[in-house]
Amino acid sequence: RIRDLQLLLVGFSQARDDLTAMEIFNGVKRRAGRDTSIHLFIDPDHLGDVSNDTFVNAVQTGSDVVIQKSTREGFGLTVTEAMWKGKTVIGGNVGGIPLQIQNGKNGFLVSSPEETAMRMVEVLEDGDLGKRLGREARKTVQKQFLLPRYLKENFDVYLRALNGSRK
Repeated sequence: RIRDLQLLLVGFSQARDDLTAMEIFNGVKRRAGRDTSIHLFIDPDHLGDVSNDTFVNAVQTGSDVVIQKSTREGFGLTVTEAMWKGKTVIGGNVGGIPLQIQNGKNGFLVSSPEETAMRMVEVLEDGDLGKRLGREARKTVQKQFLLPRYLKENFDVYLRALNGSRK
């Protein structure tokens, strides 16, 4: 439904002991075929002089929507990085992703490929929705996940301990 839509699948497999990664990648590659709107990236060695971090930063910065549709996930820094860039993130409703995304407020949590596609189309067709979610996403990261917050919490603990010892 979205004309000229480009899909970048950036799933660098740096864990050489993950035997299923290449199998899954090859299946996706076969399924994508020669579709020129689908771009697959799995091997960071293919980036030449560009670092993995620089490449992922460029992809996130240039994207209208970032999807992190994990089936299992820890905290997921990819989600936080994209949110900090003010991007709408559509994330799997698993692991640590729901700790970052408040469904419908600063992104979307999804449980199926169909729901992922529906939310992606919704965001791309409604530019105001994407902008609002992106602004809220950035605010969430600023308020909850940046180092100054953790420093303040630590200082508060120390101050409470000091004040308690003076009584």
